[in-house]
Amino acid sequence: MKVLVLILASNNEQLYMDLQGIWRKYMHRSDVFECSFNVADPNLEGDWRIDGDTLYVKCPEDLNWTAEKMRLGFSAFESRLHEFDYILRTNLSSFIIFDRYRAFLECVPTGSKYLVSLHDNNELVTDGHMTMPTRLYEVSGTFITMTPSIVRAYIQYPIVDRIDDKNMTTMLEQFPESVSSIICPRVDILDARHENRIEYIKDSDIFHVRIKYLYNRAKSDIEMHEKLYSLFYSASA
Repeated sequence: MKVLVLILASNNEQLYMDLQGIWRKYMHRSDVFECSFNVADPNLEGDWRIDGDTLYVKCPEDLNWTAEKMRLGFSAFESRLHEFDYILRTNLSSFIIFDRYRAFLECVPTGSKYLVSLHDNNELVTDGHMTMPTRLYEVSGTFITMTPSIVRAYIQYPIVDRIDDKNMTTMLEQFPESVSSIICPRVDILDARHENRIEYIKDSDIFHVRIKYLYNRAKSDIEMHEKLYSLFYSASA
């Protein structure tokens, strides 16, 4: 199995640079996952440039340009998509336990040309209730697992919504082929009240944690990422 991981990133704030530093401590450990940060640079001469584990694409670093940023990121790897079984588009606020993610993908039914992971809300497993997606093929920009055929279709699809996950959702709703879907469960840690969820994460098969504190992110986000890194990776460093 081979998985391309594109991490929506930015160099505009120290928080984002620090998060990249934590990601780099574990994202290159497995040959199964090829990971690159997807960073905007409006001053590029061409549409994209790859420098080590960073893919720079020519667009503004702005939320309203994320659909184009994702399209350009996919385009940079278009000639290599045949090398990958899956493509994951995630972001810096995510923490991924890669060995669990690999085990999850190994259990996904094969044979579907068009496969994508749809929106999931972690409250289902942590607090006993769930906010349902409002659209049939709603995806979450924090974590989209897809087959290469979905990526090729997105590259060709026009930008009708400038936000990445909304544009992907719109494309899937109009997709001419049958789309198979999976749910990639996640747990959110958004404030101090959620920190007890670490015990649930340890004892479960959860592989995706979204960390985005509502206050003091520069300190709290980094401390939580480091805590999870120590739990799941530092022993094998």
